[in-house]
Amino acid sequence: MKQSLIALAILGTFAGAASAATNVTLYGAVELGYSDLFGKGEFAKGATPDVKGLTGLPAMVKPGIVGAAQGILGHSVVQSPRRSDRFGIMGEEDLGNGISAIFKLEANLKADNGEGQLFNRESTIGVKGKFGEVKIGRAKSQVELATGGLTGTHGVTDVDLYAISSTRHSNGLFYEYKNSGFTVGADVTTKGGGWGNDSEGTDGSKIGYGARLGYYGNGLLARIAYQNDGPVVASPVPSAIGKKQHEWAGVLAYNFYEGQKIPLAIGVSYAQGKGMAQGFFSATGLNPVDTVYAKKASTLGAIVRTWFSPNDTAYVLYQKRKSTAESGETLNNAWALGLGYEHKLSKRTAVAIDTVYLKAKNVGVASPYGFVGFPVSAKAYGYSVGLSHSF
Repeated sequence: MKQSLIALAILGTFAGAASAATNVTLYGAVELGYSDLFGKGEFAKGATPDVKGLTGLPAMVKPGIVGAAQGILGHSVVQSPRRSDRFGIMGEEDLGNGISAIFKLEANLKADNGEGQLFNRESTIGVKGKFGEVKIGRAKSQVELATGGLTGTHGVTDVDLYAISSTRHSNGLFYEYKNSGFTVGADVTTKGGGWGNDSEGTDGSKIGYGARLGYYGNGLLARIAYQNDGPVVASPVPSAIGKKQHEWAGVLAYNFYEGQKIPLAIGVSYAQGKGMAQGFFSATGLNPVDTVYAKKASTLGAIVRTWFSPNDTAYVLYQKRKSTAESGETLNNAWALGLGYEHKLSKRTAVAIDTVYLKAKNVGVASPYGFVGFPVSAKAYGYSVGLSHSF
């Protein structure tokens, strides 16, 4: 009897604690499939790497990078996760007077091999109320928030819409306010979001910051954002270190739903900036040799999506990328055309198939010892088929 009373007392203690606990939600998204991108890369007009004056390791590295460039599109079927695969925990506690404490921990998920970085997507804590939402930690940057969610693509057509900006800001202060379809957002970070920038509060370092304005209502989506990621701290292009990185982006889309025999959605996005720019091959997970420092980089994207039934969706995607070096030379001048189809097996589970054609010229090829010579031209065909589930 005494033991039973002790057990009841212990259970009562836990019950009391549970009733006062934060409301916690587990969520995530997993997509896996097989994809293949195949084609070839080659140096135009017989261009060769310049190894004059280099000895030892530098001379060995440059021909090695050339080989990587020429084999950039090696034929290989791989099992690959989606860029947005994630696992997260978020919670909220009512503090009274319309104010709540909030937290969010979101991890990158690589379901193909079980790898991932714990809570690298977001790790924040904050408060929210009628004044909006204020949080500190690591979260999505403003350009990422402005361009994210426009395409909703899969597999080989799942590429970034921005040109320069970092997707996350660390050690930041974030603010967002929503009212009547309008959204205002901003953030400032002691760690500039630029390439390799992991310094914090050191003498001479510069902050990163961004601002965003958006509207969604009656089928219309409009967003604009500006982001300054601070100077480049580490880069495969040594001459880029210390140089500026900033970008602005805009998105406009409209959904034709009500009263339409064939529902249709169209959207366009444009981003332009200065800094470390990636081409299509880096964005699609291929050998990332096409990252350059550009005095101007731009990305134009467009998508048309239609629904044949509540469970069947098809889309056509177009994207064009272009970078201009400080010398004025055009780099990573490329475009892509994609076609995709998705069938929902349930509210949370879907199968998808995608195909894409990529064509690029003047691809910048960098090594720790500078450029090995360009232009490199390349083209690729690709397809993917996968299964996704969200929870």
